[in-house]
Amino acid sequence: MIRNRPHSRRALTLIEVIAGLALMGTLLTVVLVAGSKHASQLKQAERKREATRRLDALLTHWSQSHFDRTNFSDSARRARLHARSAVENDHDRLAAAVTDSYIVRMRTAPARDLENAIRIEVSVWFGNSTDNRGRLAWAEVIASS
Repeated sequence: MIRNRPHSRRALTLIEVIAGLALMGTLLTVVLVAGSKHASQLKQAERKREATRRLDALLTHWSQSHFDRTNFSDSARRARLHARSAVENDHDRLAAAVTDSYIVRMRTAPARDLENAIRIEVSVWFGNSTDNRGRLAWAEVIASS
């Protein structure tokens, strides 16, 4: 005699398969976006570390001349930085884009509350952008004027 068993489930329905694929696709997208963001943050951190190292080398060499502004370009070159001046031609801008593109800029202002002193701000960027958002490292030096 043949018995009737309750129909046991052995396979997934089409709806369950589609729902599983949608869930896996969503999880995969989240992982890829997070990995991409992590990679860009890692690259930015490496650039910031390298900019800080080069700025430190610049300040070390430049301090030996007691922060004489005429020696700034030589110190920047030794630190493998492209010194950006206020007046720059297209050839200099192209050369900065071709090198590894760490750019340094010096700005001066009178030091407040100090006689015969000048405040020198030295900033390092990566690439041709020199706005404050792209600044990777900076230092201020108080020197005699």
